[in-house]
Amino acid sequence: MKRLFIPFVALALAATVMFSGCSCVPTTPLTFNNHFNGEANSVPTVNYSETLVYSVKNINSYADNFSKSEQLNDIVSYEMNGEYTMTLKVMDKSEVSETITSDILSDTSINVVYNLKTQLNLQTSYSADYNIYQEDENATPVKEKTFNDVIKTEVYFLESGHSFAPVWSKTEVNSSYLSVNDENKAMIYTLNYSQTIAYDKDEYVITTYNEGTELDPVDYGYTFKTLIDNNMLLFALRNISIEFEKTSSLPTVHATYGDKQTLTVKNEAERTANDFTITIDGTEQKGNIPVKEYSFVRSDSSNTGLPQYVVLQKSKTEKIAYKAYMLKYVSPLTTYGSFLNMGGLEYTLIEVSH
Repeated sequence: MKRLFIPFVALALAATVMFSGCSCVPTTPLTFNNHFNGEANSVPTVNYSETLVYSVKNINSYADNFSKSEQLNDIVSYEMNGEYTMTLKVMDKSEVSETITSDILSDTSINVVYNLKTQLNLQTSYSADYNIYQEDENATPVKEKTFNDVIKTEVYFLESGHSFAPVWSKTEVNSSYLSVNDENKAMIYTLNYSQTIAYDKDEYVITTYNEGTELDPVDYGYTFKTLIDNNMLLFALRNISIEFEKTSSLPTVHATYGDKQTLTVKNEAERTANDFTITIDGTEQKGNIPVKEYSFVRSDSSNTGLPQYVVLQKSKTEKIAYKAYMLKYVSPLTTYGSFLNMGGLEYTLIEVSH
């Protein structure tokens, strides 16, 4: 059985929690808006749905924070292109699968549950002027290799009045990742694993399935309504308000790291984004959109990891209603083990449907 690693592709969906360890977090309930539902900031009704589609590609740098390592230019070339979808559905509690058991859902004051599904489909190609290392020793030697990487997530959580408290989440990874050995040669690996997190009001249990084999579940204590699940992080960022150059803390649980981590979210910039083209409910809309740009990193003075960025719609335009759409998301990429910067993955919103 292979050892469980975090592939560089999976990091595109993860919070910046590169190092384990518990961060102290508030014990008061988190507060969120409902910006995703429009200017009225109201809670949506049952059966509300939203699907966002993003084009995805690798980039060499962003905001001068994670430029591609020059060393990699002499080792390997790579290219990534694909699509990312994010689908939200508001449902009655009775619609939640019976296989998801939680004392949270036994609370009679809770009637509505949100379901958020995402899927990243990424074609990833590697090439070098030598035979690239492969896990299968009997594989035909190649100088070029292409993978169809797929990462799926799903999370159930409560509405804003209950602090977007998570109920259950799952992550499925089937992808490649890049490492560089001591001889400066590329080594390509593949991963196939899944992880679930089941939340009760006073603890959550993480179960990992590595290549189909269940590992021992691990449980963690926590205070209800004081954290979110990583699989809903990008949605949550749409629904917090941070003044320009100010910061906010967001406690987050990622299945691979176990203990909750606190992210520092900062409003880095407010500006007008030019020349966006988005198809909304079947109609193509073009133009400039007022935006705000948030960065987020792990709240640790000794090692925060690399920042990630989201560009969010700040206000409506003549043709685009305000929904706090995430117009762009940028995540850094690194090689496993040697931690060479590979640039990043850039997600750009291209389609919205309700």
